[in-house]
Amino acid sequence: MSIEHYKKALKAGEKSYRARLSRGEYPYPPSLEEILPNINLYTPEKLGVIQIPSELMVGTSTSARKTAFAPNFMPLLPADTEFAAKWIDLCKAHEAEGIRDPVTAYEYMNHYYVTEGNKRVSVLKYFNDPVIMGTVTRLLPPKDDSFESRLYYEYLDFYKVSGANYLMFSRPGDYRLLLSRMGKEPDALWSDDDRLNFRAFYLRFREAFYGLGGRKLPITAADAILVYLKIYTSYDTAKDKLPAKLRVELSRIWDDVLLRSQGNTANLLMQPSQEPKRSLLERLLPKDEPKLRAAFLYGKTPQTSRWTYGHELGRLHLQRAFGDQLSTSVYENLTVDTAEAAIEDAIRDGHTILFTTAADFIEPSLMAAIRHPGVKILNCSLNCSHRYIRTYYGRMYEAKFLTGVIAGAFSESGRIGYTADYPTYGMVADINAFALGAKMVNPRSVIDLHWSTTLDWDPQALYQANDTAFLAIPGEPEPGKAPGLFGLYAIRDGRLQDIALPMWHWGRFYEQLLRSALGSSWKADDRSGSFKALNYWWGLSAGVVDVICSRSLPAGTEKLFSLLYQAVSSGALHPFSGRLTAQNRVIQDDPAACLNPIDIITMDWLCENVRGHIPTLDELIPSARPMVRLQGVGSQEQQWNR
Repeated sequence: MSIEHYKKALKAGEKSYRARLSRGEYPYPPSLEEILPNINLYTPEKLGVIQIPSELMVGTSTSARKTAFAPNFMPLLPADTEFAAKWIDLCKAHEAEGIRDPVTAYEYMNHYYVTEGNKRVSVLKYFNDPVIMGTVTRLLPPKDDSFESRLYYEYLDFYKVSGANYLMFSRPGDYRLLLSRMGKEPDALWSDDDRLNFRAFYLRFREAFYGLGGRKLPITAADAILVYLKIYTSYDTAKDKLPAKLRVELSRIWDDVLLRSQGNTANLLMQPSQEPKRSLLERLLPKDEPKLRAAFLYGKTPQTSRWTYGHELGRLHLQRAFGDQLSTSVYENLTVDTAEAAIEDAIRDGHTILFTTAADFIEPSLMAAIRHPGVKILNCSLNCSHRYIRTYYGRMYEAKFLTGVIAGAFSESGRIGYTADYPTYGMVADINAFALGAKMVNPRSVIDLHWSTTLDWDPQALYQANDTAFLAIPGEPEPGKAPGLFGLYAIRDGRLQDIALPMWHWGRFYEQLLRSALGSSWKADDRSGSFKALNYWWGLSAGVVDVICSRSLPAGTEKLFSLLYQAVSSGALHPFSGRLTAQNRVIQDDPAACLNPIDIITMDWLCENVRGHIPTLDELIPSARPMVRLQGVGSQEQQWNR
């Protein structure tokens, strides 16, 4: 029987050999001495006898016997050779009592290269043993800032606390992200139960992942675990699930796994798609279309939140624009904990398109979209990397740039105060665009930055030493009371004079989104995304953001504003074009260059004429931290979506 095993192994080896040759690749296992010509330059570290993950045993330490094995470690020599006879004897021993003698190997960059015991490795891989016992010496490479070095040394930090040498991620930062998803501190040692439970979960998950075709993807099972835990967020629940359950849940989010395999790219739709014009016959004989039901889910109420009030105006605009063709419903005063139930209620009530208007509703929106693939769910946020929902937001930085131009022209001293709320996606771009606009007309302008969500927030500090101020305070008055201040003001003798107001036109946004959902452009947008997450990010040209100016604006400033408005709207002028200098470095030195959209969204630096900093999580008030954890500049979620 053992000779039949050898013949099967030989056939598998020849197949692997031919496949590599057909792709023009090296047809043998890699040799460590060829990878590291001078092994003495690397620091050795004795690990003793450990369990080597079979799939991470990838090569040999020398090239002496490399032609005896295919890349998958299956044999290549004929069945009548001495090599085959020894392989068959090992096969018999393994079937009788198991191979007990450990091999000897080097570990380099989390891959293993056998020094002694090649045929034992081959036999164990043939029988699909998950681990190979081996006496291992780790070769530590010099630490530098390269991608490979950062990834490997993050693995070493993870290995020290977990003892898990089988987990392979493809990107730096993911080991720490996994620990966060598991609710563990980066330096907390795992207990024996932690190690046993996670390994059991990993093996069950890997079985489900491979069963769905994961071996063919350019990502690891560990990468897929992060996708899974990002959606099914509780590791404590997931760790006890059986492979069949894991496979069902993983199959439901397989598009997101495929998205991760392609780099988690998001397709930013910068302009509304144009619906094809209907023919004369179609206009004369319109189809009887069913009445559409849309639901709006609000974090607060229109009476207590300017943000919600703006979306409510958008909903009312939709009602007027679509008339009897549309009915809308509102679910308000929701929290992250109650949003998922409200979304389910909305779907149960027959709504087929849902707008969740708070960025922190993205996870309940995603879970509902997975359960109800026939329902269109859109979340008002930026930089989403999921295939099951779409996000929408405006390029408010364009309006803030124009507002900054006005501020720079109005300011007599060049000192301009600016308040922001949450340090989330897009907010830093708003601040910098404002600063660049002010600097364009007044090179000496200085932006005094304050954050209304920090623990040390002092509203009065904004008015000290500034003669112009942009107020982005998220005023949320009680019903019946005056709204909070918002927009650009001149400070004259302690009094505020209205100058300009950047604003959202949510009605126009929702009307164009709804026409897309009803027409053919919804599917066309998906095709244009080339299997990417879709994010609508429209600006002045789409009419979804705007700037309203005071009548007291001087004629010259008004003329300059109008010229720049047309230039930005048409794309002739981009706020982030040309040389850009941050507080501590040059961002862009090419006068003809322009920042790409992703760099604008994830901006984590401030212009050189801004005085202030981006607050860390512990500097924020407690109520602001959940939002910033989810959508904040420099957050783990941002690293995930990069």
